[in-house]
Amino acid sequence: MARIIFLAACLVSAWASASANMMGQYQQAQQAQPGQQGQQYNQQMNGQEMGNIQMAHSEDKQSGSSKAGHDGGATIIVIAINAGGGSETQQMNAPVQPPTATQTVTVGGSAGLIYSPDNVKANKYDMIQFNFMSKNHTVTQSTFPEPCSKMPAMPGMPPPIDSGFMPNNGTGKPPMMMVQVTSTSMPMWFYCKQKKPTSHCGAGMTFSINPNQPGQGSKTQAAFKAAAMQQN
Repeated sequence: MARIIFLAACLVSAWASASANMMGQYQQAQQAQPGQQGQQYNQQMNGQEMGNIQMAHSEDKQSGSSKAGHDGGATIIVIAINAGGGSETQQMNAPVQPPTATQTVTVGGSAGLIYSPDNVKANKYDMIQFNFMSKNHTVTQSTFPEPCSKMPAMPGMPPPIDSGFMPNNGTGKPPMMMVQVTSTSMPMWFYCKQKKPTSHCGAGMTFSINPNQPGQGSKTQAAFKAAAMQQN
């Protein structure tokens, strides 16, 4: 009889231990779930954004807005890059059409970790010249749902623009990148990918072209910057 009672006690103890272990795993899963759901939501939104971009590019191509020699549907292309100082300007692409206007954006410098201005309203074929000040910044294309991640390449489309790191030692002319806007059907989003000593994007160093378009909901530059700071 004593042996039966002992065995029963062992079984109860084992069951209680297993239940406690299962409950702990469940609580851990519940605690992790909000972050996982947020990540899944961002991935879903990013997929939708990429689909919208491809659709807009397809419509641009069908309407004949692209020029022979350039991939149909390009929304922005790099025209020229200069590494600064006494470097020679490298011509990357010919303009699709003569520019209608040229806008200037200052990257970093005495103003801090910002683009000045942090967004522009551009017309089709406008040029935008990025002047890179100290210390070492980039202009890297991203998407609204994932502001601090480089926009992935898409089949049949030009690669997203990325200036690469453009160091400025304070002597001579600042490094420069000139781009041309070839479509205004969608907003375009950019960030600085410098992470030393801390993430510049996480500090809010973001930029946009034609944000807050009709039909784009709350996709403003302020919302884009806030998302960058929240995710990093």
